[in-house]
Amino acid sequence: MDQKTYSCDSPNPPKLPWLEWKVGERVVLRYREPDGFYDALGEVLQVERDFVDIMTRKGKVRVPAQKMVTGKRVPPRRW
Repeated sequence: MDQKTYSCDSPNPPKLPWLEWKVGERVVLRYREPDGFYDALGEVLQVERDFVDIMTRKGKVRVPAQKMVTGKRVPPRRW
């Protein structure tokens, strides 16, 4: 199976959905590690082309763009 590789330097880079996220929004982001898939659920701290920082219950998680699988905005946490 071929895996697509994207370059932010190409003349027409693909749309990067996480660039639309705003600091303070609640999101869930699935990412790939060598031992499997993980989800980061929490508030967006920082958004860049190459990574997203999310504050989860366990602390800050930085997810590099190369490891992102899917993600979306989610409703505020219920108390």
